[in-house]
Amino acid sequence: MPEYDNNNSGAMFKNAEATTENHPVYKGSVEVDRKDYFVAGWVNEIKNGENAGKKYLKLKLTPKEEV
Repeated sequence: MPEYDNNNSGAMFKNAEATTENHPVYKGSVEVDRKDYFVAGWVNEIKNGENAGKKYLKLKLTPKEEV
């Protein structure tokens, strides 16, 4: 059986330690172009324009070697 290739994939999980709006709602890790990153996600809402009120997931990637 071939080894699973994690490249360009990852997973996020609900952040049970989030206590303020500044803390990410979701946390996890991803591998992009063979480099590992932590990923954090916040649920935001569009404030203006025709899409006002729609929710989206804002993401931030941080290289694991920087931590």
